Amino acid sequence: MRLFILLLGLVLAMPAFAVPAREIWQAEFILADTATPPTPNDSRWHPVRLPHALKQDAVTATGGWFRFRIHTDVVPAEPQAIYVWWLNLNAAFYFNDEFLGDGGRFDEPIARNWNKPFLFVLPLGDWHAGTNEVLIRIKSDPGWGILSPVEIGPLEQLRPDYELRRVLQVDLARGLTLTLLIAASLVLAVWWRRRHDPQYFWFGLACLAWAVFSAYLIVRDPPMPGPWFRSLSHLAMDIWAVCMAMFVQHYLGQRSRRVERMLLAYLALAVALTLSPWIWPGYVYAFDHSLGFIIICALTWQVFQRWRQNQWREHYLLGLALVALVLASLHDLLLSLPPDLLGAKIAHIRLKYHFFSLHFAAPVVLLFLTGHLGRRFADALTQAESFNRELERRVEASAQALTESYQRRTLLERETAAAEERERIYRDLHDDIGAKLLSLAIRAKDSQIADIARSALQDLRDVVSRSAQADAPLSDLLADWRVEIIGRCAAADLRLVWNQPEDLPERNMTAADALNLGRILREALSNILRHAEARAVVLGVHFAHGQYQIALEDDGQGKPRAPGRGMRNMRARAAQLGGVIDWTWGEHGCRVMLEFPATAADSKPAG
Repeated sequence: MRLFILLLGLVLAMPAFAVPAREIWQAEFILADTATPPTPNDSRWHPVRLPHALKQDAVTATGGWFRFRIHTDVVPAEPQAIYVWWLNLNAAFYFNDEFLGDGGRFDEPIARNWNKPFLFVLPLGDWHAGTNEVLIRIKSDPGWGILSPVEIGPLEQLRPDYELRRVLQVDLARGLTLTLLIAASLVLAVWWRRRHDPQYFWFGLACLAWAVFSAYLIVRDPPMPGPWFRSLSHLAMDIWAVCMAMFVQHYLGQRSRRVERMLLAYLALAVALTLSPWIWPGYVYAFDHSLGFIIICALTWQVFQRWRQNQWREHYLLGLALVALVLASLHDLLLSLPPDLLGAKIAHIRLKYHFFSLHFAAPVVLLFLTGHLGRRFADALTQAESFNRELERRVEASAQALTESYQRRTLLERETAAAEERERIYRDLHDDIGAKLLSLAIRAKDSQIADIARSALQDLRDVVSRSAQADAPLSDLLADWRVEIIGRCAAADLRLVWNQPEDLPERNMTAADALNLGRILREALSNILRHAEARAVVLGVHFAHGQYQIALEDDGQGKPRAPGRGMRNMRARAAQLGGVIDWTWGEHGCRVMLEFPATAADSKPAG
């Protein structure tokens, strides 16, 4: 409809088209399918009004001759031309018995020029004062021949209208057909890679079907008999309507077996009617295309109903595209009405500037939807690439985790092997050295020697037992050491005082910390037993300011000693505990103070 208004505006803006040129709406006609012109005095010449269809004289007419007589008193000084708006199917032109040209073959398959205008120059040398004669031979399939009104006038005034019509009807249709073929190839290629998504198949097939129909607009010499080519092209339009309907069903996700069966039944009916020899093809095409128009209207309604439900912009745009098809179809329906039903002015405009909008609206809509599907495919591809990148990151992270797990497993295997080897050594030491130390402690006649043997045996047992144990609470360790210290003090006739608060905060001690703390207490007690000559010893355990304090104090000789290997070992073990150890000598006895930290997270009151 917009194209119709545009062309109407061109007519109103360029009145020079109509002033010098003569529009001829009357002609003389002979129904005769002959290659040679009839004689001027043939009695069969009779007047007709243009446009004139050959079937008005005979239903199966295939050819005829039109005659135009031009009276002039003076031979024109500038080139003149004859301009034919449209005809069906082919024509040859003569001026004063001089052949001007034609549109191609007159034998089957006949050159098909039904969608193109004709412009031929009337040579100035053939003009003469008086009556000049133009003959037009029409050749067509049975019942399809027709000739529109013609214009005769200056070539420079007729050429712009002719070129505009040729661009719109032929050149533009050629470009759209090629573009549709490319779009069909691309969309079908996408479907071939995504055969689980049939909407691409139906849309690509719709583009291909309309490209076949568009070829009927531009192909002059078909590769098959003309009637076959015409039927195939019109059937392609019916196939296009079905494919569009199938595409919309899949696009909306509203597949219906009943609707699909109805569409296939419509297509089967169209094929049957097209192949029928008893019905004139023009009636068949009108009936089939009317049903196709109803299908497009139903699709438009369905899309807008879906849009009202979800307010999705894509459905709205698809509905607008289908509305454009409906309006173009209505426009073409008005163009197909008999001229007698319209006013004289409207009939004139329609005959001179009629263009079938559907030839342009359908390809434009298909190309719009091709771009839309292309964008969706590009978005899906971008999303897939994003997923691939995310998957690559996850795979890389998983590979890193596997590598770290493998390294941890390797380290664990090494530690397990080392632990097993240590256990074997510990067992050998316990069974061999331990037995000898126990015998020495039992048979020793000197109490100091017996204490040294028992201390060494206890160190060996700590190494063997603690190395394989998990973390232990400090309160449990202090209880074990209290039992050991009481036994050693009793064997040495030494009185022991143990001071430990009941609310002492708890700390989990690792095996290494337990060994270090036990060695410090055992070494401190051994020094008292060996060198202090004490009668009593006091062991106090306290907690203040986040620090454990363990003090061991005796009443023996308070003689300071130079640090030896034992004291240096005790300092080193205190440092491994994160603490410090100090010795204080007085007049009577020595005081050993050990401090090491306890974190709040690891500490809690003893139960």
